[in-house]
Amino acid sequence: MLETIDYTIVKRRAGYYRLKLGRGSTQQVIDKVMPFIGTPCKYCKEIITEKNFSLDHKDPLPSSKRGLANLSPKEIERLSSMDNIQVIDLICNRSKNNLTDEQYTSLLEFLEKDPVMKAIVLKKMKMSNFIFRKK
Repeated sequence: MLETIDYTIVKRRAGYYRLKLGRGSTQQVIDKVMPFIGTPCKYCKEIITEKNFSLDHKDPLPSSKRGLANLSPKEIERLSSMDNIQVIDLICNRSKNNLTDEQYTSLLEFLEKDPVMKAIVLKKMKMSNFIFRKK
């Protein structure tokens, strides 16, 4: 059986869903993150620090309850397992958004051919993941 993170799905005001970690999950997350502090991000090669790290699903969870409802319990367990979590730079995580690890790696390889296009595309991808709120 895969080691999974205990979580519940919480709906936010803007209609987005997020995972709320359950009891005992904090230590699992710390154990996953600490070995990566001080190492380069697998995508951008920036050094990962306590301030810029982000947990990312290699294969993302669906962003809605409807999407989750279409998955089998075994698939949900696989997607929520620690094996599906990677530690990367926060900016890369925002750019990667809901792409799989394989899709994002392929995109970066394609964009390496044109540095100007790469900068524009990654900036647009990063900005598309922000939620703007009234203050």
